[in-house]
Amino acid sequence: MNSKRSVPSQTQPNPAGNPPRRASQASTIDPRTSVTKTFDSDTDHDLRAPVNTIVHQETRVETASEAEVDSHLRSLTKRTSIEELTRSGRTKNLKTLSERDLSEWIKEALRQVISTTTSIGDAEREQLLINTRTQLTSIMKARQAEGNAHAEDALTLAALTAERDELAKRLAATEIQGGGRLADVQQQLTESIAGRYALAARIADLDALLASSVADPDELSELRLQLDERDAQVAKVGAKGDESQRIARDVMGRLKREQERALAEKTALTDRIAA
Repeated sequence: MNSKRSVPSQTQPNPAGNPPRRASQASTIDPRTSVTKTFDSDTDHDLRAPVNTIVHQETRVETASEAEVDSHLRSLTKRTSIEELTRSGRTKNLKTLSERDLSEWIKEALRQVISTTTSIGDAEREQLLINTRTQLTSIMKARQAEGNAHAEDALTLAALTAERDELAKRLAATEIQGGGRLADVQQQLTESIAGRYALAARIADLDALLASSVADPDELSELRLQLDERDAQVAKVGAKGDESQRIARDVMGRLKREQERALAEKTALTDRIAA
């Protein structure tokens, strides 16, 4: 004999005697996009959206001008109607805020942010002034030291220029004086050599006369003595000329070296000032 077994219902009665509550859902089709949306009528949230999805949109307003605030509000807001909200099932727990109140609130918030950002406390302002004074003092000291260094370089350059000019004058005077002395020595040497040649010629004549027994032997001896003296004079004048030339060369060489040193120091100092 077949008998039907009864399966107990899976729905448990509410302890208070009320029927079990189910989440009210409304499934509608958006007439603009033709996409089925499911909303919770109590929270007005899309139940199909992922739970952890966070959509963040940031619009920056650099100034608190009314025109820019209104422009950003227009870009953020979206106009709708009661009919559209009813069709989409979003008819509960709706809150409203006028555009004017929202605009005033945004502008006041921006003014507070700008005021907080641009304001500086007394201690911070004082520290800023101290740092500025310190930096200016350092810059002024550096510029003053640089100016003093340039002034010292200018004085050194002037001293080197004067030294160079003085050496040039001394060198020119030495060349003139040495040239005159050398000319005198050369003239004396020329005259001594000419006198020696004259004595040598006279001695030769006396030797010829002596050979013919006409010359006086005493006179010939006297001439030979004069010739020896003239030879000694020529040698002395020649040695004096050589010494004068050596001294002149040494003096002119030393003066030229000093002039070159002064010129090199002046050039180096000029390059340093230019740099």
